[in-house]
Formats: sequence, structure tokens, C-alpha cells
Amino acid sequence: FAGQVFVGDQTHSTVMRVFLEKVNGVYQGACFPFLGGVGSGTLSMRFTDDGSMFVGGTNRGWGSRGNKPYSLDRIVWTGKTPFAIHEMRVRQDGFELTFTEPIDPATAASVSSYQLSTYTYIYKSGYGSPEVDHTKPTIKRAVVASDGRSVRLMVDGLQVGHCHELHLAGLKSSKGLPLRHPVAYYTLNELPKDPAIAIAGQPYLLRDIAFNRQPDAKWQGRVHYRAVGQTPFQNVPLQAAADGFFQATIPSSGTTQPFEFYAEFQEEGQPVSRFPLSGATSPIKVALDLAPPSAVSELGAENVNDYSLTLHWEAAKDDHGIAGYRVFRGEEKGFTCDDNSALVTVTDSVLQTVDDEPPSGKTAWYAVQALDIAGRNGEVAYLKIDVPANRPPVNKLTLTALAAGNQAYLKWSGDIEPDVVAIELLRGEGEQGELKSVHKVDDLTATSFVDKSLTKDATYRYAVRLVDRGKLISDASSPQLVRPGLYIRRVNCGGDAVTGSDGIPWEADKANRAGTGRFAVKKPVADGGEYPAIYQSERWSYNRLSYKFDVTPGRYVVILHFAETNKIYAVAGKRTFNVLINGKQAHANVDVAARVGADRAWQLPTTLDVSGKSIDIELRKAKAGPALKGLEIREVPAANGEANR
Repeated sequence: FAGQVFVGDQTHSTVMRVFLEKVNGVYQGACFPFLGGVGSGTLSMRFTDDGSMFVGGTNRGWGSRGNKPYSLDRIVWTGKTPFAIHEMRVRQDGFELTFTEPIDPATAASVSSYQLSTYTYIYKSGYGSPEVDHTKPTIKRAVVASDGRSVRLMVDGLQVGHCHELHLAGLKSSKGLPLRHPVAYYTLNELPKDPAIAIAGQPYLLRDIAFNRQPDAKWQGRVHYRAVGQTPFQNVPLQAAADGFFQATIPSSGTTQPFEFYAEFQEEGQPVSRFPLSGATSPIKVALDLAPPSAVSELGAENVNDYSLTLHWEAAKDDHGIAGYRVFRGEEKGFTCDDNSALVTVTDSVLQTVDDEPPSGKTAWYAVQALDIAGRNGEVAYLKIDVPANRPPVNKLTLTALAAGNQAYLKWSGDIEPDVVAIELLRGEGEQGELKSVHKVDDLTATSFVDKSLTKDATYRYAVRLVDRGKLISDASSPQLVRPGLYIRRVNCGGDAVTGSDGIPWEADKANRAGTGRFAVKKPVADGGEYPAIYQSERWSYNRLSYKFDVTPGRYVVILHFAETNKIYAVAGKRTFNVLINGKQAHANVDVAARVGADRAWQLPTTLDVSGKSIDIELRKAKAGPALKGLEIREVPAANGEANR
């Protein structure tokens, strides 16, 4: 199912598979059941490197067939491909379906194996709609391809703007197995336009003409054609193609002006079949392509670097339309544009492309050529570009380093140039020690690392630098000092244990505490930064909250995390309280709502010197009892305190 899309259904607790195609420039396609039984309402899905799919679910705020309040399911492929519909494509006269296994020709060719209905919905501002405007198109014919993996359904009554629900209860595989999911839902926004555009004055090959044919039956068939609006029809013989369909060639004498055609097929002793079904009454019209497309104009380049550059151009012109553009690269003007020099092919609506590997330090020639919908290539436009020599990447990363116990937690952020292939982590001992590489990060989406090979009470400094694909190295970032062994505690007040994006854990705080309660919120809190999870729970009291931590004498910073998520107190002046640390008032009349408003995170830091053996934190009611989301205590060494804040 490569190239297809998986979509979760929250209500039904399922995963659906979606096939998309582009018809007349509009995306549409079919939806197929894929798997059910997810524990809760399906929301997010993610593939892992081993091909497993993780499905996250919840029924919070909305019911779901899976009755668990939340779920995380891992879906692992057994290695066996089920018998299923692979793709469903629309044709002018129906649908073409392909399958994951060979199909039984008898059941596939029987129209009784299929049931087709259509419907749409009422589009309105109010919520929901029933299915409306039901129709039942007629499946006139089912034609099985010679490879046994596809079937063409000839349909009378396709409905643009409707969902076409197709049931295939009677279809079997060549092994006699039913489909794993014998239903498909195709949303038909566009019918293919007359598919034929012939090059004027050249023979025109008609392919994929579909008729049912018994293997040993005698048959005859012809394609009838004429200039549009003229009579009578001329004809050429129909020929059996290797793929199980039929084809015919209209000679060049019949393509000097727009023409139309239909095909007839008859097995011995059987009635005549026609394509399209209306035959001579409404034949398929074929337009003529009179000239190849023009050259593109305004071919130019911008953002020219040693590692990438962007080409752009204005659209070419054509009498029937541009299908796309091919982009080439060579070493001299007028180089041959072929598959060996091709870089990329883009669709007609795309008028630029990026070369991520230009030849640095050299002169490069680029070419762009339009391709029209009749298959003709246009005139080539060339452009000369002097690509700059390779240079070391510019280091825009900002590094933060924080020590806890015998570990250092490193986190970095910033833009990375496209030709960077690795991030090197540098470490030096002491404030002046030489910075040496201790770890290389090849996954450029990674933003953190934990260094576990430190010695307590030593001082270290860290930096990061970048390596590009030419093995050139950037300057190092500003060094950050840390000293392992420093005390750090984090508590997720009223909530579960979580881990911050810097890798340092927050302890759970769900035990019963006399005179206090716990409160959880569903709505996200703004400005949660690196620790959004801690603002989803809180410890509260009508009178006072207190926490005590055993420490050794030294300097510490206490950071209290708040967010006013209780709508009763989400007004300035409704909830005020005092903060005491080690018996001394550190902050009076704290009012979170007055400071930042409702549903927004706020941190209140306090630095203090401790001569005793503990830090006692107390929040006392002033006008109303306190509520606390989280708290941190960090030891701050006197020599390099700023490096650890």
C-alpha cells in the first residue's frame, strides 16, 4: 500500500486506508476499511522504523466504539498480505479496481458479484447530515484483465459529487477466498474528460478498450471513427492486446481534424457490445494537438549556495495544456537532455524546483523543458549558474546544558543548513579544557542528549558544531558550563511522573495529602514551553500547601509553576496567596490570573542560600487557597551559577 494514506475513525475506533488519484487537477479517491478493534477512539497514528504502526486513541469529549478512555495500540504486520482491493480508479464509463492477489475470473466477471449505490450529504452550517439523494447506478459489464489482478466495471449512472459505495460480496480470489474487506467508498468529484488528444496527422493508438471475452470463443470487433459531425463512419479492426484488453490504430488520414470513435465487439452467438455503451449515439471525441509546447520563459535562480539552489520559471504555452516540466543538469550549454541528465519532473502547476546537490565550486548548466498532455516535448531553455565553492556550515544552534546527579542533560535548537549531515557534541574538562568530540548525532531531528559518563564535583563545558556532506566543520557554539553532582528535584504536583523535553524526570505527586486535593484539566495551557504536561494537573488546597526537601547547605533556586485553569478563579483578585520558603515570606499576594490571565503558564523563581538541611516550601491562603502545577529545586554553584540556571 505504498503511497496510500491511513486515516483514523474516532467514532468507530478503526483505521481506514485511502487511495488518492488526481482527475482533471482535482484529488479524489477511495476509502477502504483496514483494521478495527482499537481500544478507544482513533486519533493519531505513527509508523516506527520496524514498520509497526502505533495508534493512539481517546474517547474524551466524544464517544467511541472502543470503550477504553484512552489507548495505545501497536499494530504489527504478520508478513502475509490479505486479499484486498489495492486501488480503485475512476474511468469515463465506470471504475477499474486492482487487487492484492489474483482474482477468480468467473466471480469477477459476473455483475451479480457487485452492488453499487451513491449518495451525498447536505452541506450546511449546522452539525451533521443524513445520507441524501440516493441512486443505484447499473453495472452493465465486468471485464477481467489477463493478468487476473484487475477488473473494469462499466457503469451507467455515475454521479458527480456523490460517494459511490461498492460492495463486492460475490468476488473471490483465485484460491476461493473472499475479500478481507468487501466494500469500497469512492468520492467522485470529477469524471475524466475526453481522454484522447491526438497529434494531428499522426496515427493514433487506442488502448485499454474493455470487453468480456471467453478464452476459446470466436469473436470479431471494429473501431468506427469519423471527423466530428461528419458521416459516415470508417472503421479499423479491433485487436486483442497482451493485457487482456483490446486496441486499434486509427490511421494518420483520420487524424487531420478532430474526430470521434466508438468500438463494437461480438462473440459468436452473442449480442453486440459497445464502448462506450452509447455507441454511435454519443461517441468519444478526440481533440487534435497542433503544436508542441513553447519554451518556458524567465528561467532564473535564487538562493544559490554551495549546498542548494532554487530554479524558477514562467509557464510554457500550449494549445491544449501543459502536463509538466522536466528539469536537467549538465556541464555545458546545449547538453543533451535525456534520462542521464534529468534531475526531476514536476507537475504543470509547479514552476520551481530545488537542487539539493549542485556541483559546488563549478559552473553548472540547467535546462527546463515543458511536456504537453499529448506527450510532446517543448523547446529547451538553458541557464548557466556559477555554484559557489563549498564552505563550512554556519552554526545557528543554541545549546543549553543542565547537570543532575552524575549526568548532563544537553538540549539544542536552531536552524540547520540542508547540507549538514551530523551534529557533533563537544566536551571539555574545567573552564578552559580543550573541547573534544564525545558523540556524533546523525539524526538531525534529534534535539537532546544525555551524557552519563561524568565525574561528580568536576566542572565540564559543552558545545555543539555541525558537519556537512563535504566533511567541513562549523565553528563551535558558545560553551556551556555544568558541574555534576548538583541537586535537582522536580515534582509534577497532583499528577503522574513525566519526563521533560530536556530528559530530566518530574516525580509523580498523586498520594493523598491531608487538607489538599488534586485537579486535572483537559484543555491545553498556553506557554507550557518544554514541560506542557505538568500544567494539566495541580495540587490545591482551601488553606495551605507544603513540601519539604532534604538538602545540603548551599545556594538553590526554587521555581514554582502556575497556571490558573479553574474558571471560578480565572479573574484577577479571586485567588491570592503567599509563598514562604524556610519560614520566610518570599512572595506576598501572588495572583496568577492578574499576572498572566487564565489558562497560561507562569513560573515564579526564588534564589536562596540554605544553611540548614532542608528546603520547606509553603503556600498560604490570602484571599483564596493556593493551587500549584509543579515545582523545581536546582542547586546553583557559586563559581558558575549562570551555567546551571
